[in-house]
Amino acid sequence: MNTPFSLDIDLSEDYTVIHDQATYDAMVTGSCSVSIDFSSYDLIIGKKTLTTGLQSINYEVDNNCDTSTIDIAVNIGTNDATVAPNITYHVLIPKQSDNQNFDVSIIIL
Repeated sequence: MNTPFSLDIDLSEDYTVIHDQATYDAMVTGSCSVSIDFSSYDLIIGKKTLTTGLQSINYEVDNNCDTSTIDIAVNIGTNDATVAPNITYHVLIPKQSDNQNFDVSIIIL
């Protein structure tokens, strides 16, 4: 399923970290119903408005030991379509502590 358009969360140009199913059920809507093992994973989910159409989304995740931060690069490929979609991006990461720092960068390609 094309989750950039079938999942929704009430955010604008931001992201959040979801640690449990109750929070997921309260915050995430859409036609895509997923089951996540929140005992093993956390969900980083956010929204981005594009100025052209969506071609692809790829993720790079790096544990930065120098800053104790998990760096996540969301690489968004666009195309020449004359639409300005609001997309939902998301990535599962291994379970983290509630006070883990994240640095999420959006890179438009």
